[in-house]
Amino acid sequence: MPADLDPIDHRLLDLLERDADRTAEQLAALLPLSPSAIQRRIARLKREGVVERIVARVRRPEGPPPFEALVEITLASDRADVVDRFRRWAASTREVAACWYVTGEVDIVLRLRCRDIAHFRDFTEATLGRDPDIRRFRTLVVLDTLHDANIPGETTP
Repeated sequence: MPADLDPIDHRLLDLLERDADRTAEQLAALLPLSPSAIQRRIARLKREGVVERIVARVRRPEGPPPFEALVEITLASDRADVVDRFRRWAASTREVAACWYVTGEVDIVLRLRCRDIAHFRDFTEATLGRDPDIRRFRTLVVLDTLHDANIPGETTP
């Protein structure tokens, strides 16, 4: 983040992360700025790359909740081209809800969302199981989401 962000910028970013659908007028009620000043700040934050993009997280009510799993991946090599190729694949793959390049015993952690366990099995066999850049992977099945800061209302006491 740029060093010139002030406390109002940080508060605005927190509010946008929680609900980017708020209007400038709604944000002005929470910040000591006018709606037009908020619009200018948001435009600047986008221009400077602080706000990369604004997206909608869609909850699909039809059918059962998706099957979720965290997959720890050890790559065959830590060469930059291998990591970059994997990053591009993850970004273009619908089943990958999140992808992290991490330190420690594994290189990559994926959050996969599939229709059901059969879809997950077919997906991992066709992709992860056949990728020569992957040395091994281990799956952690998500039994329940106790808290997810990115999904409002998805917490249990």
